[in-house]
Amino acid sequence: MPITITEEMLEKNPFFQKGKQEGRQEGLQEAVKSFYVNLGLSVEEIAKGLNISEEEVRKVLKENNLLKD
Repeated sequence: MPITITEEMLEKNPFFQKGKQEGRQEGLQEAVKSFYVNLGLSVEEIAKGLNISEEEVRKVLKENNLLKD
């Protein structure tokens, strides 16, 4: 007999939640890098556009060796 997993069961699963959060973080990092490299936006513009802190933008850029100190 097959096991049925409902969407509600899946969303309550801690592994699903962790994966979902990691996916969001990866998407955010890619957006920051893309906006900085391809569009030439400033840290302030990226933070405002993505509704995140300038500190988070700087962190992502530093981790990817894109921000000059």
